[in-house]
Amino acid sequence: MITPLYTSKKLEKHISGLMTNASIEEIDTGKLGAWNVNLFYVERKKCWLATNAKTKYSVILTDIKAKDLIEINEIFESSLQIQIRFDGIAITSEKIRNLIGKIQFYPTNNDKKIIGFQNSHFYTLEYRKAEYGSLKYMPINTIVHQFNTHPFYIGKRSIPNLTNPIEQLKLIIKNC
Repeated sequence: MITPLYTSKKLEKHISGLMTNASIEEIDTGKLGAWNVNLFYVERKKCWLATNAKTKYSVILTDIKAKDLIEINEIFESSLQIQIRFDGIAITSEKIRNLIGKIQFYPTNNDKKIIGFQNSHFYTLEYRKAEYGSLKYMPINTIVHQFNTHPFYIGKRSIPNLTNPIEQLKLIIKNC
C-alpha cells in the first residue's frame, strides 16, 4: 500500500531524487489517501507541513536535513503518530503503519482547497515564529493541535456539515 505525498514546487527542488515517475492511477493508495506537503523555514531550518486531503488533518516535520531523507518514511510515520496521540486519538503504532504503508512523492496536484488550508496554517505559523523566536521553544504539537481542531464544512455550509480534522480522522480510523 502506498501513500502519495504531493509536494509543493519549493519542496520538490529539495527532494528531486525522491520524486516518482509512476502514475498515481497505477498504485494501491493507503486508507488515508493523499497528503499535500509544503516546505517552510524556522530559523533557517527546513520544516514540512503535511495536510491530508480527505480529513484536512495536519502534521509538521521539523528540522528535516538532506541526510534524513533516507529515513523519511519513518520520520513521517513517527511525526504522525506523535501528533495523533497528542490529539487524543487512540490508535496503535501498527495500525498507523498499516494506514500509511510506504510513502511516495509526486509533483504538486494544485489542490486549491488544501493549499488554502495550508496558507491559513502558514499565517498562524508566522505569528508563532515571532512569538517564540526559536524552533526549540515552539510547542509544535500544540500549534498543530490548534490546526486540527479548526472547524470546516463538508459539503454545503450548514451546522450539521461542520466538522474538524480530528473528527474526520477518527471516522476513517473507525471504518478501517
